Amino acid sequence: MRGRFLIVVVLVAAVGLASCGSQVQHHAVQTQSTQVSNGLFGKLHWLVAASGLRKIAAVAGQGYVRKYFDTSNTTIIAPSVVPKELEGWTAGYAADVKSLAGFNSVADARGSHRFVLFDPEHWAYTPLAEQANPLSTASAVAAKAQALGVNVISAPAVDLSKVVAPGSDIWDGYLSSGIVTAYAKYATGIDIQAQGLEGRPSVYSSFVSRAAAEARQANPDVLVYAGISTNPSGQQVSAATIVQDIEATQGFVYGYWLNVPSGGEACPRCGIAQPQVAVAVVNRLVALSG
Repeated sequence: MRGRFLIVVVLVAAVGLASCGSQVQHHAVQTQSTQVSNGLFGKLHWLVAASGLRKIAAVAGQGYVRKYFDTSNTTIIAPSVVPKELEGWTAGYAADVKSLAGFNSVADARGSHRFVLFDPEHWAYTPLAEQANPLSTASAVAAKAQALGVNVISAPAVDLSKVVAPGSDIWDGYLSSGIVTAYAKYATGIDIQAQGLEGRPSVYSSFVSRAAAEARQANPDVLVYAGISTNPSGQQVSAATIVQDIEATQGFVYGYWLNVPSGGEACPRCGIAQPQVAVAVVNRLVALSG
């Protein structure tokens, strides 16, 4: 199975933003090659939140989490002070930013954080003007990131199309409105938040494929990730289905953002966290990698 199914735990090869011109619209993105060790599952990469790892550890143990996620192929979304249980890991770290103003807190995390995950969505955390203007927002994000010496992985949510392309189907609007193009153009990486479709692998695969092609047309060097979730907006999705999604898309993405959400202000419909599903996904990937 190994030749057919090369998989790893978790994200990001170190890549750098290129020097920017004097004006924001002239920003360019450039990758720098680095040595990235093979993970247990091959050469795919994952992005995962420190809070998600904590939930997984609660059901599988900290030793399990470290075994599968302490790798140079991992980028952990973490606060400016890295949690004690993650200290000394070889993984990279990313600050979580949801608005341009959020970059004010990134300076405090620059010692250990080489990435910023910029997560604009149709919610209160991202100002409406930033939601409505993806190109200018993405360009401003690139300028702020370059000033701080960090790399950007943008994760524009599909629901931004409600603002950018009102009245359209959110999935079609996301692809037709220029959201993907804008954020791919000005980032090292882009995450396609397709997890809402993961219960239908053929639809998920088609959407991710189209979005990835659009992103690479805007920026041939951009690293494309796809979102997967243990319970997207409260949906019940089996580990077998999630692995099927990965099998169907691994050929045209660089890695995955593994979400283990729980209900709260940021995700009011997510309900109770399902970390056991994440464990089952990891176990299936381990078995498939032989």
